Amino acid sequence: MGLVNETVYALNSEYNLGKDTAKSMMPYCRLAVEKYVFGKLYDQLFSMYRVKNEEDDARYQLRKSRIQAKLNPQEIMLYLGINKKFILGLTPPPKKPALLGSPTN
Repeated sequence: MGLVNETVYALNSEYNLGKDTAKSMMPYCRLAVEKYVFGKLYDQLFSMYRVKNEEDDARYQLRKSRIQAKLNPQEIMLYLGINKKFILGLTPPPKKPALLGSPTN
């Protein structure tokens, strides 16, 4: 963001006059400027983001509710590709019996 870069550059060039106290504070300059600027802009930026993505959010909520209506929690986790070892309450599949005449280890 140009505003942040310009402000940090100005603070570094105007206030860092070779003093040791100023030199030790300059690494925190960008963080302070970003926090101030984005703190002032957050509400407006979030409102614009929400309006821009409103349609996608509605589609997501509709699809989510359809999936939740059709499947139980374990089936949803399998549908999402979650590893079976992380799914609580899922019974492991039964072991297949060894075929007759197959070598055993």
